[in-house]
Amino acid sequence: MTSTSDVSRKLKVIHLLGPLRPSGFERMLQSAGRYWDQHAIEPVVVGQGDAHPFAQELQNAGYEIRSIPAIRSVAGLNSWWSLLRQEAPDVVHIHTEGAFSGAVLSARAATPRARIVRTIHNYFFSSGWWGVKRRIQCRMSDRFVDSFICLTPEMANHERGFGRDPAVIGNWVGDEYFDPRTRHAGPHTAALVGNCSKVKNHEVAIEAVLHKGWQLAHLGNETGASPQELQLLSAAENRGALLERGVHEPRAWLNQSTVFLMPSMREGFPVALAEAIASGLPCVIADSPGLEWAASYPLVMMVPSDATSQQWAQAIERVVNETVSAGFTQLVATQREMARTRLSARKGVSNYVSIYRGDRE
Repeated sequence: MTSTSDVSRKLKVIHLLGPLRPSGFERMLQSAGRYWDQHAIEPVVVGQGDAHPFAQELQNAGYEIRSIPAIRSVAGLNSWWSLLRQEAPDVVHIHTEGAFSGAVLSARAATPRARIVRTIHNYFFSSGWWGVKRRIQCRMSDRFVDSFICLTPEMANHERGFGRDPAVIGNWVGDEYFDPRTRHAGPHTAALVGNCSKVKNHEVAIEAVLHKGWQLAHLGNETGASPQELQLLSAAENRGALLERGVHEPRAWLNQSTVFLMPSMREGFPVALAEAIASGLPCVIADSPGLEWAASYPLVMMVPSDATSQQWAQAIERVVNETVSAGFTQLVATQREMARTRLSARKGVSNYVSIYRGDRE
């Protein structure tokens, strides 16, 4: 265990991310900014590449911000090594999956005494060529990592297939999502939050919303949207059913919506879903890897990962009707209290600090 004098000693922790964008983990760091100092932690965030649209928000939250080229390049690895030599951190926390082996090996060479921590934020391939490639990287670098972290027990079990034994620390949400004074709008409004890609499977949920004649708030970067998804969004817009689209802070729409939808085929531990749960919003989600943790909340309904848009429409109708008939106000209060216990930034920071100081292995 760590001694009292050790706990009071300030630690510099460097977080290595990719481009700093308003996505899940960057927003988690933003919400946690106020808590690091309580644990004598000096946090530094390192972004890769030239585009960092969320850097200012992180700086405003109390983080020192650094930028390096992508570590997939020789220039990036050299910059990463030089930055670590200059900063001399106590802990190097690697969040990026891309070129993780190089990131770890450079960190160990540059800072022989630093504690190296890796969080695996999603499910990654364990078979085929990508699985072979990942196992090679693991064999090269894992012995230099002091602690691994996964977001759910299921994800930790997946990583044990790579010879790791991770601690489990889930994602968290900002304190503002627990505000009991927020209230939800009337019926017939669905919120769909998350950047677009094939794995997000947004199309099936949008079709369900259109089938029911509901309104939709679609929040996320549409760069990876399929032609079908864009056509569905255009159809909703033409009907006057698309209330919002694009990258926006989701809190206002979570508080105005009737139901939250997440049809993803695979996730890590989606912050958007955690925020919807903390807001006391009924949720319809796919029974997919990375979403298992949400099943215990009283306002969450899971549907098969291969469900049709008609099945999604039926599930939306069912969860709204059942929660109202079962006493919606009490269910909201129960869900929010469960979320406050499990999903607070204060708890998440405390769990991370226990890893940084070597209390949890």
